[in-house]
This record gives sequence, C-alpha cells and structure tokens, in this order.
Amino acid sequence: MTADEEGALLAALTGSRAYLRPIIQVAINTGMRRGEILAMKYSWVDFARGCIRILGEAKKSGKARTVPMNDVVRDALATRQGPIKRATDLVFKNERTDAALCDVKKSFAAACKDAKLDDFRFHDLRHTFGTRLADTGAHPFVIAEIMGHSDLRNDEALLSRHRSPEAGCRRKNRGLPRP
Repeated sequence: MTADEEGALLAALTGSRAYLRPIIQVAINTGMRRGEILAMKYSWVDFARGCIRILGEAKKSGKARTVPMNDVVRDALATRQGPIKRATDLVFKNERTDAALCDVKKSFAAACKDAKLDDFRFHDLRHTFGTRLADTGAHPFVIAEIMGHSDLRNDEALLSRHRSPEAGCRRKNRGLPRP
C-alpha cells in the first residue's frame, strides 16, 4: 500500500465507518492481525513503555508477543481510551452493546471500494507494515519477532513480493551526503 492509497483509505473512514479509523491505523502501524486487534484489551496496552502485549489466547500461534507503538498508534488508542465504561476491557467494541466487534469485513470492503483499492484485504495492512519495516533496513529477525512469525520463510516470501523498488534506492543511498 502506498502512502497515497493509505490516505485514500483513511479518507473513506468517515460517518458510519469512522469507528474503523483507529483499527486501520493500528493494523498499518503494528502489523497486528485483525483478530488480535479486535480482541485487544486496555490491559494489554502499556502507554508508559510504548508497547502492546498481545496475550497468547488472542494469537494464531498461542504465544504471547510484544509490539511497539508509534505515535499514530499511541494517539489512536489514547483517543479511544477517553471516558470509558469499563464493563469490558475491550479497546474496540460495539458502542451500543458493549460487545466485542466480531468482524469488520463489510465496512472495510466498502471503504476500500470508495478508496478505489481493488482486491485489497485487511491482511494486506499487515503486509504493508512488514514491507515498510523492511524498507527501513530492519533485520529480518526483528521483523519476524514483531510480526509474530516463527519461521523466517514467511517474511522472505512476503518481502520478496511486496518490497518497494524505491526502498532499494533509499538503502543504497543511505549515508550519502545530500546534494
């Protein structure tokens, strides 16, 4: 996903789809899976340390992991935290029923259609995170750890398909003086 595509998607998250904005921001900026995001509890979020501790029961592998929060994620979660009715510890829930959000497929698909993103799935936000992290020159083991991959082959396949051509130029030119 390019920066322009991200902007178009976020711009489509208004009105009845506004609840999706922080969910999408968390996905793009943490690489968390949709199920992990929808199951996230405030008790997992550590604003002081700047991380989210995803507990094993919410993960595909059943193993806990910690993901860092950047400013976008911190702001998205802090805004959600506002005056909360703590009947449930869930970060993302149906505001009328206080129940967990089961899925966001329909709203996400409609937002993608409005943003003119063809054949784009929620999981592609995770790929976007991994690709952007690789583009910064992050070590494959760091990428695998943050994304919760137990096998680096997942990352090799992902990165070979999604790496941006501009990233190679940025890495080659890193450290060169500016003109």
